[in-house]
Amino acid sequence: MLPLSLRAEVDVDWGGYLEIMRPISGLIIAINGAPIVLRTSMQTLVATSSGESEYIALFDWVKHVSWMRKFYWEMAKEGLWPTKSIVFEATTVGIDSSAAQALSTN
Repeated sequence: MLPLSLRAEVDVDWGGYLEIMRPISGLIIAINGAPIVLRTSMQTLVATSSGESEYIALFDWVKHVSWMRKFYWEMAKEGLWPTKSIVFEATTVGIDSSAAQALSTN
């Protein structure tokens, strides 16, 4: 059984929206190197710094990955996956903000 590898890249761009303090978040999630989720959206929360906005984007990424892991597990459980069980490797994220990394580390 081949373990599934989830990898994500998260980035935030203020894109000229400094007046309203709502940056644009970008998210890419790949399984075994193949991108399956590409998403951009304006953040719904007000951020006062770029580190905070990157942290908000990171939280959004965690929600997506948690849902995807559960979705694939349910598919295997119901027999809709080629194997009866799924093994995930540790999920990794790429984020370019040291402030967001510091906020997310225990």
